[in-house]
Amino acid sequence: MITRFLCCLFIFLFPLFIFAQNSDDAAAVKTKQKQQAVLIEQILADIVNLKLGENRALVYVKVGNLTWKTDEKRARTLFQTSIGELINAQTLAEADKKNAIYQNELLTGQMTRPQILNTIASRDAELALEYLYKTRPAAILKALSAPPAAVKNSKIGNSSNNYSYLAQNEINLEQSFIRMAADQNPERAVKLLKESLKKGLSGETLNLLNKLHEKDADAANALATEIAGKLIQSNFIKENQPDSQSINAAFVFLNEFIREKPATEKNLKLEETQMRNLADKIVAFYLQQDGRYGYYDVQSILPIAEKLTPASVVKLKQMPKNN
Repeated sequence: MITRFLCCLFIFLFPLFIFAQNSDDAAAVKTKQKQQAVLIEQILADIVNLKLGENRALVYVKVGNLTWKTDEKRARTLFQTSIGELINAQTLAEADKKNAIYQNELLTGQMTRPQILNTIASRDAELALEYLYKTRPAAILKALSAPPAAVKNSKIGNSSNNYSYLAQNEINLEQSFIRMAADQNPERAVKLLKESLKKGLSGETLNLLNKLHEKDADAANALATEIAGKLIQSNFIKENQPDSQSINAAFVFLNEFIREKPATEKNLKLEETQMRNLADKIVAFYLQQDGRYGYYDVQSILPIAEKLTPASVVKLKQMPKNN
């Protein structure tokens, strides 16, 4: 027990040891590196004594992160082992229906899984994306594939708000990894973004495009035109429910277009004709629905309408205000 505690403590102190080496002479650094290598081997030997698979997964990923700079191949193997332990823990949790309330964290993937994936993403975000898909628990798959109203009772409850929360968290995690992957590998940025767009739009789409614009302005501008076209074709309704992702994306694009920008700013090119068409579409949607969906009140839409579709301003001002 004491050995295990010291090993786990070392994982958190290890970065401090590395930092302290900067002022040491070469011989002292080499000695410390050997000592640390021995401790890492002891940690790996002790991991099997941890009872819970999720705990083993966390230690494996931390050790992999620590060894990345000195032995990337081994670090990748440790990451793979960590994911294997996580999947096994998730499988056991799914099978243990009697104790579902105690397995909720594994069933919904809201703590251990993001911690492991974020650690991997800091080294290789594309690998983290691959593992993101492999480790999706049933609850997240269900939340992503069905509208909230269609989700029925399950081991984590029957709250539609809960499933919406799970789906949005998963989308945010995926898109954060895509941004990181674009930073780590600019040559892959266009392909990653296109793959992301095939899965739908969100309020994060513009951030992804801006990230791409820093590396390949022409590709980003072309994709922006393509995305705007998709938004214009949308009716903002999905399975008889408001398509919140498309609605949010439309407002993000429109607000970006009307934003006052410094003359020196190198920003994403949004076509004026498309933005006017998109403004017409979103304003018409709001007027047709009589504001009952309540995603945006009149005060949020007016700045867009005043600049891009002024003929609609009078009608918008006549709409009932959302409280």
